[in-house]
Amino acid sequence: MAQFDVYIGRSKNAKYFIDLQDNILDTLTTRVVAPLVPLELINLPIKNVNPIIYVNDEKLLLFTHLLAAIPCKQLGKCIGNIRTQRNEIVAALDMLFTGV
Repeated sequence: MAQFDVYIGRSKNAKYFIDLQDNILDTLTTRVVAPLVPLELINLPIKNVNPIIYVNDEKLLLFTHLLAAIPCKQLGKCIGNIRTQRNEIVAALDMLFTGV
């Protein structure tokens, strides 16, 4: 498991979720994650908090406002990593936590 790894979601609305936790904290038994939701489920996303993220050429919205810590055992199978979209993800987290 690594920061920005993508896992298959466990609900009908969250198609995937992304591991947001830095790898330096890999001794913890939990990981901080946020869901990736299909674009068509939301009419007016908050652009700076819910950026468009691409997973396997599919457009999804990152729901930073639904962060959660889940046990590492519940992560399931990693299907890829989206570290190339780090700037968009970190900007959304900055907006969520600092308003900037």
